[in-house]
Amino acid sequence: MSKAINKDIMSWDKFPDYDIIWCDPPWEQKMVKYFETMMYKSGQKKPNNNIEQIIKKLADLSSKEKPIFIEYSIKGSELIASIMQASGHVLNNITNSTQENNMPYCILSFNTTHCLDGSKRGFSVIESVCKSLAFNVVFDPFAGVGKTAKSFIKNGKTYIGSEINVLRFNKLSKAIWHAQQ
Repeated sequence: MSKAINKDIMSWDKFPDYDIIWCDPPWEQKMVKYFETMMYKSGQKKPNNNIEQIIKKLADLSSKEKPIFIEYSIKGSELIASIMQASGHVLNNITNSTQENNMPYCILSFNTTHCLDGSKRGFSVIESVCKSLAFNVVFDPFAGVGKTAKSFIKNGKTYIGSEINVLRFNKLSKAIWHAQQ
């Protein structure tokens, strides 16, 4: 059963059981600050995280034997690769693609020899992974509002998503519930 968890990545001591991680962390420090400001304006405490600490926490809590796919801006991807590799994760490849909104981005693949199809666009990349890689449970520590969740659930996968922002968490919870109906 897919589910949503309202939790900051910095609060995790251990991730839930999963087969792969697929995530879209904030792109660079400016996005961390933007999301924290959104939280503050909605009455939540501002966590004051930084992108390097966030990615280091992801690297430390993630299994080095399981695939990790990180969606990120092309510009900042070298920082992500560096932090993950310094923690012992093996970078297989960086696949350039295009989001649904036509913006370029990349997906960094760690701890797997599975190659992503860069010709796929947006959520069709997830559909392709679901068809070509054997796994059941995906964990997303930066779940957002549920678009990624819907894509995995639609493709028969169990999705566990964690989102720090309460307003986004509520949307995520609704998206997961609707996708499972």
